[in-house]
Amino acid sequence: MEGEIRTLDDLKGKMSNLTAIHLQLRLRDTACIELKSPNSSQHSYLHTIEFKALEQHYPVLNTYKFAIPRVSPSCKCDCPNGMNVCTPEKYHYKACSSGSFCQRTYHADQSSLGCVSSGNSAVCCAIRIDPFKEMKFTAVQIEQADTILVLHYRIFERRTGGRWRLAEDGEANKIIPISMNKGGESIELSRHLVDISVSGGRPAREILPGVYFVREGTHELRGGIQLNRPEETSLNKMGWFRKNTNEQWEVRRGEILLKSALHVKVNDCIKQNYSWTWNAEQYVDVVGTKETEFFDLGKPLTDYAWIREALFRDRVVKVDHKEGTTVSLYISTTSRPSIISHPSQFASFDGVFRLDQNSNRFLNLTFQDAKGTMIGKIYRDADEKETDMTFSVQTADSRVLRSPYFLIAVPAIDSRRFVCFHPSSDQGGKQCKWLEFNATEPAQVQIAHPWQTAQGDCVGCNERGFDALWVAIDPRRWLDGINTTTELVTMLIEVAIAVLGMLMVVMLFSKIIYPMCRCVIFMATPPTPKK
Repeated sequence: MEGEIRTLDDLKGKMSNLTAIHLQLRLRDTACIELKSPNSSQHSYLHTIEFKALEQHYPVLNTYKFAIPRVSPSCKCDCPNGMNVCTPEKYHYKACSSGSFCQRTYHADQSSLGCVSSGNSAVCCAIRIDPFKEMKFTAVQIEQADTILVLHYRIFERRTGGRWRLAEDGEANKIIPISMNKGGESIELSRHLVDISVSGGRPAREILPGVYFVREGTHELRGGIQLNRPEETSLNKMGWFRKNTNEQWEVRRGEILLKSALHVKVNDCIKQNYSWTWNAEQYVDVVGTKETEFFDLGKPLTDYAWIREALFRDRVVKVDHKEGTTVSLYISTTSRPSIISHPSQFASFDGVFRLDQNSNRFLNLTFQDAKGTMIGKIYRDADEKETDMTFSVQTADSRVLRSPYFLIAVPAIDSRRFVCFHPSSDQGGKQCKWLEFNATEPAQVQIAHPWQTAQGDCVGCNERGFDALWVAIDPRRWLDGINTTTELVTMLIEVAIAVLGMLMVVMLFSKIIYPMCRCVIFMATPPTPKK
């Protein structure tokens, strides 16, 4: 849209004419405006304004470093009235020194299976945690973004019959970032008295404020999983094994959380055989030399069809969008401009509809010898009566590209479709073909929490030697464990029954078995003849 504006300077009494142009640009579109030189009719200038990028800059609130924890618990069982290899004084909420981080735990009231004495055994463990394969990460907490529109402004010049060349001027080639937080901005360009007003909205899709992460040595932002906030420590989220301010690995409040997370049951206390499970997520399970991975690294944010790039640098996360809002340009100049457009074209196209493992639907398109804007329609059938979607794609260059590739988000399409394209403003160049539909099965989530069986390393524990015998016959320990009158009466009855049983055995042996044995021996022995 073009119009003319007349302004009057009250002080100088001078009338001036301005030509105003209203243009709408989509992401990667370029507007070309030709202006004649006011000093020479043989000299022309071409002003190009490209909607180069739509970025969102997220300020970083906080960061922390973390690793995938490699968890290796080692436990031993102590029988009741045993050798006291497990005591609360040594293991209850106590630290140990092996590995990058180590915490001891004490588990009372365990099964005494295999033990000679009755009662409950105790299990004590040392939980060693190390970074898995040196896989280290940085968690990044971000908040609301600033939306930045990036324009590429260039000035070309030529004389009659010559070729366009970049003007030799400080303003001839410049990148202009514009904040869209207020909805728009105005730019004054002194060359040729060109003023530009820009307005637009936020993109339709944005990443949400929250916690994301990058792998050490890279800048690519990843997400798709739950991460602990900097002030949070949950064993059910990624990032619970992290570095503290002293650059030491730790689990914050580990003496409490690890005790609650480790569950142990005794299979045979004498043989030091036990099973354990870990009530946590995002870790590597170690039993002997076997390692089982129970973690998910999510996915790069660039896996989303609308994100071109997502990088973390210098306390800011920058997201470069593939999709953008429409931008309105209001251009005013003292010279009457000419709008220049180039025809769109393509030789052929091909593609396929895809449903990925995250249930995102895309149309993968490849054009041959394409330039400009192509208008596409998706039909249910070849009769072109029912339309699923109408859209457009445009190349990022004014030259003919041999095989440009496009990824288009599509609605809930679950079978092949009839697709047609034609160059913008050229209905006669229409081409149509059937495009197939391919689906990938959803990703399977690996569930942790299996019970693992292990063998404790406690040589000689719970063996019944002289010390254990001495403890058993110590009269001071005979009444251990008797706390109520009922228990005392029960014990006295059991003792009386035991004594009565022993007396009956003695009487049976002395009054019946022994006399019978003597009788049998006497009868079997022949009498000795008298001399």
